[in-house]
Amino acid sequence: MTITFQPAVRQGVKALINLYGPSGCGKTYSAIQLMRGLVGPEGRIAFIDTEAGRGSHYADLTPYDRADLAPPFTPDRYREAIEAAEEAGYDGLIIDSISHEWEGEGGVLEWAESIELRTKKSGLHCWNKPKGAHKKLINRLLRSRLHIIFCARAREKPKTVLDDRGKQQIVSDGFQPIVEKNFPYEMLISVGMSDVAPGVPDLNLQKKIPGELAPAFPAGKHIDIETGKVLREWLDGAAPVDESLRDKAEAGREAARGGTVSLRAWWGSLGRADHAALKAFLDGELKSIASASDAFNQTMDDAANATAGDGKRPDPRRANTPTEAAIQAFILKTETINDLDELTVSYEELQEGEAWVEASADQRDRARLAKEERSRALRKDEADAPDAGDEIPFQAEEESAA
Repeated sequence: MTITFQPAVRQGVKALINLYGPSGCGKTYSAIQLMRGLVGPEGRIAFIDTEAGRGSHYADLTPYDRADLAPPFTPDRYREAIEAAEEAGYDGLIIDSISHEWEGEGGVLEWAESIELRTKKSGLHCWNKPKGAHKKLINRLLRSRLHIIFCARAREKPKTVLDDRGKQQIVSDGFQPIVEKNFPYEMLISVGMSDVAPGVPDLNLQKKIPGELAPAFPAGKHIDIETGKVLREWLDGAAPVDESLRDKAEAGREAARGGTVSLRAWWGSLGRADHAALKAFLDGELKSIASASDAFNQTMDDAANATAGDGKRPDPRRANTPTEAAIQAFILKTETINDLDELTVSYEELQEGEAWVEASADQRDRARLAKEERSRALRKDEADAPDAGDEIPFQAEEESAA
């Protein structure tokens, strides 16, 4: 394995900022002011509005373009909106509100509930596909070429305490953002807004602010254009990033995870200029990833071949990854299923899970072939079964024997 160490350099990134709070705390107004400071007086701002036109209330504040995002509020639709803003050449994007992606109509929570109602089964399988889509959204945010400010709704979180008499009392533990629990930690900055002083961050709430940027959020001060300027100066002090080359490098990592053959196909799709720029990256990290993927797949193939003669299969509990464990578990399960409808439902559940999102082409093929093989066996059993109409009645059978 080849690992190359280089001097650490603070590279330029686009800001991901989360402003959360209850209705009326100034999230939208603050987001627009903050973004104007971030992108500068000539920067182009896009506004994604899920709040039935609320994004147009501050049209006189500064120039920006808005678009409505209506239900269903799936992670994929948010991802498409971000990509549309990028393709249109905007410098910054405000999304008001991101809470719908988690708790709105068609959001992650409702999506998981619909799977439970459809399959009539509760459990983790209900969350696999929705959480997989949310994970894709997060990965896309981390690669975005835009500054993005999210406005999130919030609700008070209750907690139980003991009063002076030793009795339990329910009190407020402050406002919590209505988003997936790890979402704030993916942000460069996440702050709660005061419910008594609109536009002022409440630094007593859950927050994430890098130490170098703490002076941009002094206690009691409104978030405004100057706040954005401070952030922009800090971001501009980092080394610039070739975003096109960065995207190609990420595509290379994805290809390498599929093995050497997949990596070669990706490399062949690039031009000479990209070859020159990415050659060291290929020889170092990418070939190492591909080699490890090849070794892992060969290990799984060897295990399957070694147990083929004695009728045993690899134990899912001994698989090296959760994805492989899920694939092995499904293959084992097919051997015990005796109903075609049950087999179809089981295969659909696998496809809806996060393991399927992460699975390689080889792993998906193994699951598909196991499903098809069991389907053929079950259909053959049905075809070979005697037709009740052709059976000899008991009385006639006795007469024939006599």
